[in-house]
Amino acid sequence: MGVRGVKIAEAVDLSLSEDGSVTVAFATLGDPTDQKAEDIDKDGDVSLVGSLPVGKEVPISSYAHASWPERGGRLPVGIGTITEGKGKGGRNLGILTGGFFIDTTHGRDTYLTVKGLRDLQEWSFGYEVESTKGVWAGVQANLNKRYNVHEVSPVLIGAGNGTQTLAIKSGEDGEALAAIPFADHYLRVLEEVEAFTTRAREIADLRTKEGRVLSAANRARLTSLLEALRQTDDFRSEIEGLLDSTDPDKVREEGKSLEVAFLETQARVNRLLHS
Repeated sequence: MGVRGVKIAEAVDLSLSEDGSVTVAFATLGDPTDQKAEDIDKDGDVSLVGSLPVGKEVPISSYAHASWPERGGRLPVGIGTITEGKGKGGRNLGILTGGFFIDTTHGRDTYLTVKGLRDLQEWSFGYEVESTKGVWAGVQANLNKRYNVHEVSPVLIGAGNGTQTLAIKSGEDGEALAAIPFADHYLRVLEEVEAFTTRAREIADLRTKEGRVLSAANRARLTSLLEALRQTDDFRSEIEGLLDSTDPDKVREEGKSLEVAFLETQARVNRLLHS
């Protein structure tokens, strides 16, 4: 296949679930039609869009690639499937969607560590690669055209520019959420919805081009999502009611009406007292 190595990248953003589900951006990818200097990682490499084995299932290695025999041969802590997608700001990312083995001690411990580190957590992947020398955004770089990814691992320090724990779905309780400013909570929800919508469209387009259909499992997931969205109708009505009741123009008009009613009542009372 070519050069074997470990490519490391850094974290940005996180949310986590009690069942151990995780979505992590483990690689940043460069688009040849839109070259940027930040696409070149700390190893002097550019991982090209389309270079990853999309659809491949790989282990989540023990911390710092410790599942490799030469690094201790420790048990993997989870498993996931590789895709490519867009992140914040339109950055091209290599994404792993999967879960930790939280019914094992080593899987649960790693899950809790990643959850605790949140945006400080960085990620890496072990691979073999076909690479050529070239120029990227005016700089000499190694252009990595095709990877065979063997595993993905949480690590302490990264080489890439912008990998991230996109989602270890949030198991935050009401007390924890109450500590988050409402504006921040709103932005978090909005970003998650926008990212999911974009990814769903990209997957649908890819499947259409390749003549593939949705698997039974993914159809079931989308059906559950659709049902959950239907259940938000009442909540949407509540938000619309809140916005309507706090409309500054309406509040001012209601205030004026109350003031007029008060003055009229006061005048009637005065007439009664002096009649």
